[in-house]
This record gives sequence, structure tokens and C-alpha cells, in this order.
Amino acid sequence: GTTYYERVAARRGTFTQGMLGPTAIAATVNSTFTFSIKTSTSTNPPFSVGIGVVNAGQVTTSWQSVTATISTNANNGGTIYLYGNNAGLVSATAGNYKINSASNDLGSVLEGYGAQGTSVSGAPMELLSPYNVVGNNVGILDSTKRTFADSTGQQVTNGSASFQLKAKASTTTPAANDYSDTLTVIASGSF
Repeated sequence: GTTYYERVAARRGTFTQGMLGPTAIAATVNSTFTFSIKTSTSTNPPFSVGIGVVNAGQVTTSWQSVTATISTNANNGGTIYLYGNNAGLVSATAGNYKINSASNDLGSVLEGYGAQGTSVSGAPMELLSPYNVVGNNVGILDSTKRTFADSTGQQVTNGSASFQLKAKASTTTPAANDYSDTLTVIASGSF
């Protein structure tokens, strides 16, 4: 939001300076960035996403989705990141047993947990690997901040990306009703 004026003069020899040239004008733009998050059942935090009963050998999908929306005038666009606090679903009542999170096809592994990008809106938003998958495939949710979606290096207005959670238990996974993870969704603009 600041305007700068500049005039330039050339140096001629050791002690001589040429005349000042014409005035050049440049202005910076105030940066803008907004970010919001909601689930398909709530727009007010704290947010909770339930997966429900996870039966052994079956892939279960959360009945709620999570949607993150960004707007930014950043020259290189905006990015949405995901990470999980537990690197899986942990149950305190089952002796801190953990259903590990990994980028996998849950249909072909004994047990697992992760996120799957389900939709984007507001060009130029796109889902990124490992979350831009279909079927029973999921992307990992661990303590590493991973890029979930971005605006392909362009400014974006109301660009959103959504995901659901999927989990699968094995026949040896201890039964418990308190398996949980804490997810963090972060967004940033690349000015």
C-alpha cells in the first residue's frame, strides 16, 4: 500500500554525474489473506469428524467432510497443509494401540487410516499427492506438514478443498470406542 518515486542519474567518470532522469513510480499492494475451515455438519469450532464403527476387514469413510477455503492476492497463490498429531488413530482404553496412518490402498492392507481429497472449487485450486486419490486410497496423516491443496501459484478467491477420513481395522485390532487423532489444517499465502 505504499507508492515509491525514483529518479536515477548516471555517473560519468570520477567526479561527474549526469542529469537526473524522469521519475519512475511503483506502488506495492496491500497483501490480503483469508482462511476458513468447516465440516459438513458444523461451521463453528471445535470441529469433530466421526468415522463411526470400523469393522475388521472393511474400509469405513467418515460421514462428515472437512472443507478449507482460502482467498489471497499473493503473487504465488495459496497453499493448504494437513498433519496429524498421533500419526494414526490411538485408543487409550486399548493400551494406546495405534492404527497407523500411511499413504496406502486400504483395500489391500490389514489396517490403516488416512485422508482422501474429495473435491475442489474456485479455480485454480487443485488437490495434491498423496491426497488426490480415489477408491480406498488415502494419504498419510502424521506429524509432517504435507501440502494438501494449492492454487497452482496463482491468486485465488474463495478457493476450497475438501477431504474425508478413511480407516480400516484388522481382525487383531483391539476393540475400543475412543480411537482418535487430532488434525491440524494450515493455510498460507506465498507473497
